[in-house]
Amino acid sequence: MTADTGIGWEREKRVHFDEIAAHYDSIRPEYPGGLVADILSYAGAATKALEIGAGTGKATAPLLAAGCDVTAVELGANMAAFLRERFKGTRHFSVITATFEDAALEENYFDLLYAATAFHWVD
Repeated sequence: MTADTGIGWEREKRVHFDEIAAHYDSIRPEYPGGLVADILSYAGAATKALEIGAGTGKATAPLLAAGCDVTAVELGANMAAFLRERFKGTRHFSVITATFEDAALEENYFDLLYAATAFHWVD
């Protein structure tokens, strides 16, 4: 009999990518520009965006480029450090190192809330 190895999306595995942040960034594809355009079209005049599980910032960069103020919530300390370094000097960007469930967020502050490929990790 073999051991049950699960499906790979078990909650305890959500920190795996934090252990390999730079490698993860190097192999992770960018998001299509049309997707970002659709999000911004749908969101209207959104300027204050909250990103859940920002990872290394693949979905963060195009929203910053579009003029949004982005607050990233990232549970991994290595990923959060990667984000801070990647967007160093960007005025309208901040990182909260916490789980989305535990992040201290101001009510009614954000115009847009999004999770590119991380929402399945939220409890």
